[in-house]
Amino acid sequence: MLTDFFSPLPPFTSALSFNFTNFTPGDKNISYDRAFAEKQVLQLTGSEIRTGDVGRATYFKSMHLWDKESRNLTDFTTSFSFVINSRNNANYGDGLAFFLAPTDSTIPEDSTGAGLGLATNNQSLNTTANHFVAVEFDIFFHPSTNAWDPPGVHVGIDINSLNSSAYVFWKRANTSITQGLPNEAQISYDSTSHNLSVLLTGFINDSTVEQSLSYIVDLRDCLPEWVTFGFSAASGGSAAMHTIHTWNFSSEDIVTNPTVVAGRPSPSPNPSPNPRKNNGLGLAVGLGVGGSFLFGGLALILFCFWKRNRSHTEDDLALDSCMDEEFQRGTGPKRFSFKELAHATNDFNDEEKLGQGGFGGAPEDQVVMVQWVWKLYGVGKVLEAADPRLGGDFDEQQMERLMIVGLWCAHPDRDLRPSIKQAIDVLNFETPIPVLPSNMPGPPHLAPKVSRHAMSLSISSGSIDYDGGQN
Repeated sequence: MLTDFFSPLPPFTSALSFNFTNFTPGDKNISYDRAFAEKQVLQLTGSEIRTGDVGRATYFKSMHLWDKESRNLTDFTTSFSFVINSRNNANYGDGLAFFLAPTDSTIPEDSTGAGLGLATNNQSLNTTANHFVAVEFDIFFHPSTNAWDPPGVHVGIDINSLNSSAYVFWKRANTSITQGLPNEAQISYDSTSHNLSVLLTGFINDSTVEQSLSYIVDLRDCLPEWVTFGFSAASGGSAAMHTIHTWNFSSEDIVTNPTVVAGRPSPSPNPSPNPRKNNGLGLAVGLGVGGSFLFGGLALILFCFWKRNRSHTEDDLALDSCMDEEFQRGTGPKRFSFKELAHATNDFNDEEKLGQGGFGGAPEDQVVMVQWVWKLYGVGKVLEAADPRLGGDFDEQQMERLMIVGLWCAHPDRDLRPSIKQAIDVLNFETPIPVLPSNMPGPPHLAPKVSRHAMSLSISSGSIDYDGGQN
């Protein structure tokens, strides 16, 4: 199993933090429902002005909003820049919203126009049927159709209804919308005061227009523990383009007792832990990618064992000190005795070795397994390497990361393998999944050398490209 060769992963955290400075097609960190990324922005209702359109874009991970056992809530803050552009047409509609909703929420039927992609139009005021909290930027008003709506373009806080619980009229909105000028919004929630606050900043003719509103709401009363979150927009008989240009988000940690799955707690909502699922994931990791981690983990252990039994030069002592610190902090490999290693390798029997490399030999069946998994990865079917006895009963995002990190750790060129911290960061959903070559590279002496340090693992948006770029 993975935890046999690596120290336990860092404690589970339910906090989220990300910053998109632009948006690119194919970015798996964003989930799209009729919306799409184009020209580095999120197009919620298309790249042209179209009536009767609707779209959503949400973050690919759910947010742990509150904990059922402790009743603790999270604090969160999000800021984003956006443009609503009618291209000089004064007959515009309908608006966009930042929203939180249950994780299974999808665009309701007949939710164009005033529904904003959040509620069916004939149920827009039904607080029993609707389950969302949203901050709307509503740009359409007509008393004959929406008599309950404030009489003008406004920013509102909606609780399970599109009849805003609090609102403020959007100053100089007509100029902003007809000219397609930029706006910035910041939305924050304080878990202690239960205050949901909004700050809107508009930029018009070299001047700044700021407005704010707030509303006290206990989000535990209207939303489940885990929520999806992002943007929704719609147009009806009147239309405009609704685009998100940047998006920053952060939420605080909630102290919980998470279910641990294969060395890493599940980030997904799971009110009732499923022992079969947890045990199955451990089995799948052991059978599917255990051999991959074996190369890096066991080889590193043997290397350290060899180093510690040599005469200690100054460099050796420095290395030992560094490794001892990693053992103490729990960030390095697990320490094994010579007796344990001898037993695990059948007294270092050469009959089970395929060959000898810079870090020692590798059992043949494990190499064949890595080749098979890499082939599946190359055709986009890496999940088929999971143990079939699981019957698909596992978190696909977790399994995908486990498989790909396993391949990364088993790269034929050891210079391109990740550090333990890099692997853990990907498994913890703190950095994107690396993009590996679609075909398993050849032996190190045939593969072009690329320094591991040249591979950037920082993220502003997009996923990690294997040569250091981003998609």
